[in-house]
Amino acid sequence: MIDARTEVLLVEDNEDDVFLLSMILNKSAPGEFEIRSAEMLSDALRIIGDGAADVVVTDLSLPDSDGLGVIRKIRERAPHMPIVVMSGLEDDRMAAEARREGAYDYLVKGHVEPEELVRTVRRAAARGATQHRRYFKVA
Repeated sequence: MIDARTEVLLVEDNEDDVFLLSMILNKSAPGEFEIRSAEMLSDALRIIGDGAADVVVTDLSLPDSDGLGVIRKIRERAPHMPIVVMSGLEDDRMAAEARREGAYDYLVKGHVEPEELVRTVRRAAARGATQHRRYFKVA
């Protein structure tokens, strides 16, 4: 059995949201996730560049970036990084645009069940690992 934890990077400037998301992930799947957080996209990009994330869960409203630019900048740094948008904005058009930009999924804060969040993060991380292996031709 492999004892690998999924490294989740929460990119969120609201510390209450970071606490709540961390609590949901840790309580719903104990020991499965290693959670780091960044309040600014610039800090998140450094963490991603260091290879310290398997999946990014991000808001689209950050102090140093906003909207779809958040996704674009993560994609520039790590083209195969799975991104789950966790937004306070319930907007089908924005959700569709986020997916076109490369987000794995778009979830709305306060409207997502803990099981759905865990399942989405698991699937995004699995997809990212598969894409990484294909890109780098790892057996």
